[in-house]
Amino acid sequence: MDFKKDFLGYDFIWFIGEVEDRNDPLKLGRVKVRCFGWHSTDKELQPTKNLPWASTIQPVTTPANVASGLTKGVWVFGFFLDGERAQKPMIMGHIPGYRFGSPGESELPRAVRSEADYVPPGDALRDATILEEVIVDPNEDQPDDPKTGQVNKWGEPARPTDAVYPTATVNAHESGTYTQIAGSGRYTIQTNNGSYIEIDAGGNGKWKVITDNYEIVGGSKYVDVSGTVNMHVKGNVVTNIEGNLVENILGNVTRNITGTLEEKVTGDVTYINEAKRTATVTGEVTDTFEATKTENVTGAVTENYSASQTTSASGAVKITGATIDLN
Repeated sequence: MDFKKDFLGYDFIWFIGEVEDRNDPLKLGRVKVRCFGWHSTDKELQPTKNLPWASTIQPVTTPANVASGLTKGVWVFGFFLDGERAQKPMIMGHIPGYRFGSPGESELPRAVRSEADYVPPGDALRDATILEEVIVDPNEDQPDDPKTGQVNKWGEPARPTDAVYPTATVNAHESGTYTQIAGSGRYTIQTNNGSYIEIDAGGNGKWKVITDNYEIVGGSKYVDVSGTVNMHVKGNVVTNIEGNLVENILGNVTRNITGTLEEKVTGDVTYINEAKRTATVTGEVTDTFEATKTENVTGAVTENYSASQTTSASGAVKITGATIDLN
């Protein structure tokens, strides 16, 4: 063993190379690098599988068995731990950029490149699936209500276009990108399928899920909204409540139902109306009581029928009053 050639510190030898394989069988974040000038450019003469595994220098806060984030085609630089033997490469960092004009283009995520006409997959899907307009009220002439905040129409805000180099910091990977804009404070976490979480420069939040979304809360949940809540559901809504439901409404309640309404109550029903009540029915009314019915009215009762009235009783009919007029 030649101490000067086999150990780091005497002959400090640097290298620059290109990552060709990252499937480390030990899952230690190692990659295989073809070092320029040290390894043949002929992959038939020296295939990727014969290249030594290169370790990576990572922060001390990084777990020992985490992937490095390097992808195939990325240029890296470092040194050989075993000097001239060049069998133990150690990577210190990568060189931003990608290869030009060489076969097998780099797998470096294109979102971080400087191609002006390139739209990353996540941005393309985000634009293609944007919710342009939701009509809250079918009356399109109804303006927005400045008092209640009721919005007649609303849509998904457009994708920001402020990600301009060098104020934009974009961390990209195959699965998506993380973008932070210096100055404005906007940041976006976006996947390649178009889903994203975003806080824009004005402090507005956006959360979009392209497919299904699951929210599971093991304890209590508290939500406070200072403005109006506008919710649009294109499908069905099913709510299962195993406890009680309490609704405290300080304003009015309006429900527009174009279909049927069915309510089933297995317990008692108590209805208290402290003001005037008006009921208008344009169709037929059928009330079926399978038990006794009692009506107590403390004021006057007036019934007007524009057509005939038929009353049938299988038992006795008793009418009691101070004066009874039958005309």
